[in-house]
Amino acid sequence: MFVSSTFLDNQVRRKLVMDAILRAGMMPVGMERFTASTRPAVEECVAQVRGCDWLVGILAYRYGWIPPGQPEGQERSITEMEYDAAKAEGMPRLMFVLDGSVDVNPQRDFDEGAERWKKQELLERFKRKIGADLLPAWFREDDLGVQVFQALAEERMRQAERRLQEQAARTSSPGDASAATTGVGEQASAMGSSDEGEPADIVDELARVFHESGLAEVLVTRAGVPQGRRPAFTRPLVFWTRVVDEARSGLLAGGIGPIVAEAAKMFPSNPVFRRYREEGEQGAGRRGAR
Repeated sequence: MFVSSTFLDNQVRRKLVMDAILRAGMMPVGMERFTASTRPAVEECVAQVRGCDWLVGILAYRYGWIPPGQPEGQERSITEMEYDAAKAEGMPRLMFVLDGSVDVNPQRDFDEGAERWKKQELLERFKRKIGADLLPAWFREDDLGVQVFQALAEERMRQAERRLQEQAARTSSPGDASAATTGVGEQASAMGSSDEGEPADIVDELARVFHESGLAEVLVTRAGVPQGRRPAFTRPLVFWTRVVDEARSGLLAGGIGPIVAEAAKMFPSNPVFRRYREEGEQGAGRRGAR
């Protein structure tokens, strides 16, 4: 997970981002961890980006160092080059832009020297490029770590869902859509279970994401589930495989409670929870009509 940003104004923010990446069970890579290299700085940075799977970018008010020797009118900072390298590799890019309402420190937050205003123009051009490619998140100092963690968890869920759909498409016969909605409970039954009830071999990708990212604990904490009623996080896969399976099949309309409801709020576009939410709304309408 490559962490890209200017350095002087983002040292504290970079640490927050790296901590969030570590909490999500991933490994951050950034300039703080570069070792000595005989390659030029630009080549080294681009190589580091290409060696990663994702890029997380932070943008504030600095554009940063512009390597010399670039054609006039096409100058890019090293930070923009890192973004372009990730885009060229087709990797996911999660971009976080400082909210304009945050107080500015003129001695720290802007590029120095005679090129300050030119760099501001280039920064705005870079932000427009990002906005044309994807939807960045706007952050304040007190919510950057939380936003990064949630974005990582949501992106992992999207990727896991795509992998499941691709796997179902490869293994199902033409016209057979049942494989795409097969839940973990059926997989576990087919493969057998351990004495504790956990799947012995195959575990649903989405449930694994819940477990490995720490999203399970985040969800129940935010949902306000009393401590004594929370699932045991030392063995969360049984709980979360059941959540994923039941959410897929719409069996939670009556409500497993606030846990999945909170997940549906956090990830409204995720197909895993969409049917649960729709079924829940329909169920509420039926109950209200009685």
